[in-house]
Amino acid sequence: MQIKPAVSRTTIINFTIVIQAGLLLVATVWSYFSGVSLGAYLAFNYKAMLIGCAVGVAMAVAGYLLLKLARTANILPQLRDTVDNFLTPLFSTVNRFDIILIASLAGFCEEVFFRGVIQHQFGIVLASIAFALLHDPSLRNITYTITALVYGFILGYLFIFTGSLWAPIVAHGVYDLIILLLLRYWLKPPASPVGQR
Repeated sequence: MQIKPAVSRTTIINFTIVIQAGLLLVATVWSYFSGVSLGAYLAFNYKAMLIGCAVGVAMAVAGYLLLKLARTANILPQLRDTVDNFLTPLFSTVNRFDIILIASLAGFCEEVFFRGVIQHQFGIVLASIAFALLHDPSLRNITYTITALVYGFILGYLFIFTGSLWAPIVAHGVYDLIILLLLRYWLKPPASPVGQR
């Protein structure tokens, strides 16, 4: 049983813009007053972008396989429930342009905030925890929270490895792009309601 989306396409886009702009504003102000040179980390680096693209695809494939495992092996019911009854209906009204916009904004703004400022100031552990909490602040879906935490560490180490914010920005954007396209156009909730398989 699929739940109808509770919010409109316009609300999703507006919410995304406000949240991401807020994160970017906080990161910019924070970097100014703390002396973090974001410009140095944002110098064009095509190798970091290529690495980020490959990692983003790998993260999306891993996320898709985790969901397939959850569905076929009937495990991780919270993850299935989140995807089938919340995320898929939530993004059912967005179009391809919206998905590109959401993925681009989230990739850039969140990575500048979490990797560029928080990780620089407090280290990879706190940045990854903060990243996970942004994606599941209620901690209601521990599988989703742990997945976001692991992806936070991957993005953090990608930043450390390349020395460029473009690697995690591209990885995050590519991941979001693929996952949102899957949610919108390919992944459909199973015919039977969650918990009745």
